[in-house]
Amino acid sequence: MEKKHLVSGIGVIGMGLVFFALSFLDSRLQAPFCGFGGACLGAGIAQTIKYVYWSKPERRERYQEKMENMKIIMEDERKEVLRYKSGWYMYIFTLIVLGLTVSVIQILGNYGVLEGARWVVIFLGILFFAELFLGWLIYRQMDKKY
Repeated sequence: MEKKHLVSGIGVIGMGLVFFALSFLDSRLQAPFCGFGGACLGAGIAQTIKYVYWSKPERRERYQEKMENMKIIMEDERKEVLRYKSGWYMYIFTLIVLGLTVSVIQILGNYGVLEGARWVVIFLGILFFAELFLGWLIYRQMDKKY
């Protein structure tokens, strides 16, 4: 396994510790910083353990086989089409959920159930149209490139 995996694991652990330290400075941001810290710490520890596990000499051959199989899977045409289709379906699903969420929040805001709904609706509306526009733009760029 490459050394960059160990370095990135240790770096993410460091980020987690920084987030935990920041959580003690501001009580209003304690919950999100603790969450970010725990997520970074968990991911960094997992990455470091994975590096140590696969770096042992008796496991190197198995790791090489695993990487070769992963390369074959990533280049398989059928699986490429399946990844594309699943990504497309999730894109459509996200647009539908985003549109419904904007509608529900707007209705709840109109009835006074939700305070400050206007800004949430504006943000989600911008996100909705940005996703549509960027999807179209990325498609155009990929169409020219390939």
